[in-house]
Amino acid sequence: MKQYRIEEVEQLHKMFRGYRSHDGFGWWFRGQANASWPLLPKAGRSEFLLPDGRDLGRFNHWIKHSIAYSEVDFPASRWEQLALAQHFGLATRLLDWSLNPLVATYFACATHMEVDGIVYLYSPTKFVREEVLDIKDAPTGLAYIPRSVNVRLLNQRAAFTVHHPPDDQITIEKLPFLPETDCLEAILVPANVKIELLQMLADYGVNEAFLFGGLDAWSSHVNRQTKNMVVRRRS
Repeated sequence: MKQYRIEEVEQLHKMFRGYRSHDGFGWWFRGQANASWPLLPKAGRSEFLLPDGRDLGRFNHWIKHSIAYSEVDFPASRWEQLALAQHFGLATRLLDWSLNPLVATYFACATHMEVDGIVYLYSPTKFVREEVLDIKDAPTGLAYIPRSVNVRLLNQRAAFTVHHPPDDQITIEKLPFLPETDCLEAILVPANVKIELLQMLADYGVNEAFLFGGLDAWSSHVNRQTKNMVVRRRS
């Protein structure tokens, strides 16, 4: 997998010009705050990994009892239900991506400030057809773009890859329309530029309040601004 490294904010702007998303076709983006983490969904991590597709059993259990929460309007589509569960924190076989590179950059920088982050770039070639494909039969790397059934999915420009089994990683292949280019590449984000990148993203309106909505997210954003003020005052 080809991996680039940026040393300053301006480099990231230039790199993203070469990786465009056109309504889901083209490149997708995923940020991880620690570059050493594997590219896996939560259900594929060791602390959540269950054998024989039992992650879908846990998803069924979650759906059955989540309908008690009246503030959530559950869609009829099983795929959309799974996407909603993913965005509310359930360990699923879906891996989050975004059609907006700035959203991915936020997640690469927002936590673990002491270590390098990473932004993955993925160009999918096969997409989910919800009406003909059961979730349990979807292979690893298949791309899914849900309807914006809640504000998080909308603001984060959400997209997903399916992982079956959940600990199966995306196979790196050459793109059929760009035979010299891998379908998966990455940009390393050094720890020392994370704070500057977060400030740039905040200037563009990409922050907790926008991405997650609600008073708790707004409070988190204001707290982050306060910390930055304290750091600048002491420096």
